[in-house]
Amino acid sequence: LALAEVAAASNQFLNAAVGGWGFASYLAYLETFGETIAPTAITLVIYLSDFGRAQRSGLYTLAQEDSLLLRAHDATSRQSPLRGLLGQFPLYRWLLNRSHLVQVLRRKLLGLLVNLPNPVILLADQKEAPAKRSPADPDATTRRLTHAILHRIKEWCSERDVKLYIVGFYSARYPGGIYNWFRPLAAKEGIPFLDLQEPMSSLARSDLGRYAIKRDGHPTEEALALTADRVWSWYGKRLERDLP
Repeated sequence: LALAEVAAASNQFLNAAVGGWGFASYLAYLETFGETIAPTAITLVIYLSDFGRAQRSGLYTLAQEDSLLLRAHDATSRQSPLRGLLGQFPLYRWLLNRSHLVQVLRRKLLGLLVNLPNPVILLADQKEAPAKRSPADPDATTRRLTHAILHRIKEWCSERDVKLYIVGFYSARYPGGIYNWFRPLAAKEGIPFLDLQEPMSSLARSDLGRYAIKRDGHPTEEALALTADRVWSWYGKRLERDLP
C-alpha cells in the first residue's frame, strides 16, 4: 500500500528477482534488458550467497587482476545437458519460479544424476573444491569480482541517470557484521546501502523461535513484516524524492 501511494500513474514496479541468481546475474540482466525496461530507479536486494555464486557462475571474470574491467562470457554453454533439457518445458519453468519445493527437489534429483556441485551453473571442467569459507568472509578474488560488477552496474546507471539502491538482506544463521567488507565498496561507488543484518540478527537471537523458521534459518512471517517496515522507512523517502 505504501509503495502504491508513492507510485504515480506513470510509474511501474517490476520485480525481476529469480531464485538462485547471484550478483553477476543482476548485471547480466541489466545489460540484456535494461535498455528495453528503461528504469528510473533500481534496487538490488543482496544476500550473502550472491557473491560466491557470481564467481562460480562464469558470467563475468576479471579482465585484469589489478583493475575493475570485466570480461563477459556466455555461460549457457557451460550448463549441464540435463538442465538445458528440463528448461525447455514451460510448465517446469513456471513451477521452478513459483515453488521453493520444486527447486529443492530439482537439486536433489540433479545431484543424484550428475553429482551437482554448489554452483548455480554447472561447470564442465570440474575441479577439486577448495576448503569452504564463510560467505560472510569471501576470499580476495570474490571481493575483487564483486567490486568490479558493482562498479559496472553503477556505471550503467550513471550513464542513464538511473538511481541505484542496495539492501543487504539478513540471515538468522549469522551475527551482525556480515556486510562489513561490502559496505566500503558501496560507499566508494556512491551507492546508498541499507544493512538489515545488524538490527535483524540481534532481534532474531533474542527470540530465535519467533523470528526464524526452525531448522531452516529463513525469517518467519513476523520477521519479514518487521524487515519490510525497516526497509520502507529507509527506502520510501528516497523513492518519493527520486521518482518523477
